[in-house]
Amino acid sequence: MSFFNRMKFLLGRTIKNEATIPTEMSEKYFAIIDGLKDVENIEFLRHGTSKVTNKLITNAEKEIGYSLPNSYKWFLLNYGEGEIGLDYEICTLHHKNTEFRQNDLVDRYIENSIKHSYFPKHILSICRRDGLDFVFDLEDMKNHECPVYEYEARTYNRYADSFMEFVERRGKEVAI
Repeated sequence: MSFFNRMKFLLGRTIKNEATIPTEMSEKYFAIIDGLKDVENIEFLRHGTSKVTNKLITNAEKEIGYSLPNSYKWFLLNYGEGEIGLDYEICTLHHKNTEFRQNDLVDRYIENSIKHSYFPKHILSICRRDGLDFVFDLEDMKNHECPVYEYEARTYNRYADSFMEFVERRGKEVAI
């Protein structure tokens, strides 16, 4: 184990914006996603079209001006992208020089919060379809997690306490 990894393990906290997820939480997250693998209209692409790296996450956080929740970082690093219901694509991160940047988190943030002021700057859309957005309120971050809200018709309704709770709840709804 390298010095850096030993220090990260001993300190038990985030270093250089890496998503530090305890093993038991990582196992729980994998179990949540594995439990949804046979549900129609749910697909998690293990590093599909975008291989998300810690550097991409760090750059995205700098551009957005907020840290991303650890469970979302874990998802990006382990899966990169996914769909949770018919056409409900979870935002991912792409390298700047990538031609195919559909559903890029930073692009969506710039479009929604900077160019058009559709959302305040602390609101980050992570999943959208037909006027319904699922969003993070990045100013409501506690213990490296923040809630997910359902946003429709200018109304925010708390949907889940964390990104992985969102995945689990949305997955159960799609399965019905």
